[in-house]
Amino acid sequence: MSEGSDAHIGMARTLARKLLKRMGKADPPILLRDVILYLRDHENIQGLSAYPVSDISEHMSGIIVIKEGITTIGYNNRLHMNRQRFTVAHEIAHLVIGNVTCGIDNVFENTDSPQETEANQFAAELLMPRESLKKDIRNGRKIPELALKYWVSEEAMGWKVRDLLSVT
Repeated sequence: MSEGSDAHIGMARTLARKLLKRMGKADPPILLRDVILYLRDHENIQGLSAYPVSDISEHMSGIIVIKEGITTIGYNNRLHMNRQRFTVAHEIAHLVIGNVTCGIDNVFENTDSPQETEANQFAAELLMPRESLKKDIRNGRKIPELALKYWVSEEAMGWKVRDLLSVT
């Protein structure tokens, strides 16, 4: 990973932390409904909403459409609830970071792109805030218990915990 991408990842995580701080949220589970309402009402993202989509390709997790100033996130409702939550958080990241192009975020073929990595890091920080997670780890909570508490998959929690322990 290059130095520039590390900086972008750090920026994405910082943006997620700042959003949670502005919202006054720190304790899991982070409710994405609350995030969406906050962004719509306080950050001027007009009409922001998220809806399940059943007629989306099985290879797509989510999509953002901005039409006539109204922002809609669609997520694949055939995926597990934890994956749906991560997808919505990921799409919110594209909005907050500002890398939605042409009104539609549909960069699914290149999941290794810097924009997708940033959105994933933002989503992970939004759903699994570092400070709360550090406290839970110090209190001896294990990955399966943490995944349930934060409403994420054990795999996502495992990645986040490994990342957190490698930095601290």
